[in-house]
Amino acid sequence: MDSLADLALGDVNLFNETEDVLTGTVTIIGPGDETVLSESFDLPPESDDDDTDENNDEDGVTAYEDVWTDPGTYEASVELDGDSEVQGESTASESISIDDTSEEMLAIAFGMEEVDDAIGFIVGESLSDFAQA
Repeated sequence: MDSLADLALGDVNLFNETEDVLTGTVTIIGPGDETVLSESFDLPPESDDDDTDENNDEDGVTAYEDVWTDPGTYEASVELDGDSEVQGESTASESISIDDTSEEMLAIAFGMEEVDDAIGFIVGESLSDFAQA
């Protein structure tokens, strides 16, 4: 199951575990202080299995490929727009370490029960790493 799920994941993955559409910007600054990702997002909520719209393949996840340039410390941040917030939080940032640029991925989870923070940052090599956070 992991291998199929991992195909849909990128270097940076946003997971919306809330019931609301979230809009905002994700920014990643690389080890050399260069911006390696700065993208706006419009992230629908994760749908229930029995309420799946066949035309909506996003299902609460947005993935960004080819973000990691070199091993090192990256600064990851998200800023939600306007009325978007998760448990009262609209911004979050964290320093993350990427050692293997071809294997490691970052999950930015909004409202995930397994994460202590309203907006959590998790580094792992597979979808199951994110679920065990």
